[in-house]
Amino acid sequence: MQNEPERSKSIEALLEEQLELTRDTNDVVHGIDRMMRVSFWVKVVFWIVVLVLPFFLIKPFLNAFFPADENGFFSELQAIPSSADIEKAIELYRGTSAE
Repeated sequence: MQNEPERSKSIEALLEEQLELTRDTNDVVHGIDRMMRVSFWVKVVFWIVVLVLPFFLIKPFLNAFFPADENGFFSELQAIPSSADIEKAIELYRGTSAE
């Protein structure tokens, strides 16, 4: 059996080695986490570009076939109906007079 000073030194050396390995592992895990966050935001920007850019590229072609009025590009499709418009639509659906 080992005497106490030698055993204490070997345990201390093992603990130091374990501490060094733990610090290295922690650095690797933090690096992976950082890369995952960067990867997420790169994917978000990529899909925004992929999904939004075609609308800006195709807009001139659509304007050639469907000219915009004074309110802008397809304003009647993008307008939010007022409460009077909704009431008028309900009355037309029921078959009663809208006025």
